[in-house]
Amino acid sequence: MKKLLLSILFMTAAFGTKAQDAKPTKEETQKFIGTLLSKVIGEKSSTENMITTSQSFSSDFSAYHFADKFDNPNTFFASSDVRNIHWDDYLKCEGDKVDYAPNIMSVTLFFSSKVERENKIDNDKKVDNGYIFWVVIPVEKFASVEKALLRLSEIAKEENKDPFKN
Repeated sequence: MKKLLLSILFMTAAFGTKAQDAKPTKEETQKFIGTLLSKVIGEKSSTENMITTSQSFSSDFSAYHFADKFDNPNTFFASSDVRNIHWDDYLKCEGDKVDYAPNIMSVTLFFSSKVERENKIDNDKKVDNGYIFWVVIPVEKFASVEKALLRLSEIAKEENKDPFKN
């Protein structure tokens, strides 16, 4: 009887530990990041005297859009679109506090593969390729965003894994 109770206790503890180690799903991770990006809409952006007007990833997180404008409504509008984001090539992120906007942080995302960046200022457009792009988040959420981005990378690597490779 003691052995039976002991084995039941052991199995309960093992299942309890397993349940606590559950990682967020792709959808949960994407929703979390999307919610944080939306929290800075209307706040100062990473460029002085600019206000963030929109910021979001595409539904599959392979593209990103950011737009801001000067405080004065009669001045120019700037936007940035990033495409061909491969999360299995994500390396790391670094956060920079913005002196003139203490509630936000500019976060640089680094990749081992190039992303296509299209920057527009009013009607002028510049397209280039690079290994980085930036997002703007609430400053107190940097550690959580860092973990979420790593989680997206883990998920992408798992999804793209070759099942026939030794």
